[in-house]
Amino acid sequence: AITNLQEISSENFFQALKRKVNEGLDLIQIREKNLLKTELEDFLVGIKKILHHTNVRIIINSNIDLAYEYELDGVHLNSKQLHELSHFPKDLLVGASCHSENDLMVAEEKNADFAVLGSVKETLTHPGIEPIGWAKFNKLVANSNIPIYSIGGMTNNDIPSSFDHGAIGIASQRAIWSK
Repeated sequence: AITNLQEISSENFFQALKRKVNEGLDLIQIREKNLLKTELEDFLVGIKKILHHTNVRIIINSNIDLAYEYELDGVHLNSKQLHELSHFPKDLLVGASCHSENDLMVAEEKNADFAVLGSVKETLTHPGIEPIGWAKFNKLVANSNIPIYSIGGMTNNDIPSSFDHGAIGIASQRAIWSK
């Protein structure tokens, strides 16, 4: 599950988060590019309070320093960081945004713990970008040795297709928070 406060109020988000924990959520990525640092930190604290006595792992998008400062479980690197960082943190769970075979190779070479590959379908996050589709997704997954989540327009209805095409699950920032 990927956070998305641009499209859901924080009050509704925290209610949805509690519901998702009860439904078996095991990993959340905090991806709030438009929040001020203080707002992001308050949001992090709120999430940590709710998830404190659960097994849900918390990772933050792109910010290794905040991952350490707030003792999060990990960090999700964007594709630019994937290529620019000479090495990944060894003591954090590291995910990587991948959009190509080369991205997946780099993520694997640098020992990322998992990759998020897409966009599989059209998505509001990346308008105008041609989705890779399930056939290409499957081919890329088959040629990789890293666990991969599908992303891009994913809903709960895509979970079976995601598994059928070699993924370990879906990543979602919109459908996941709706009832």
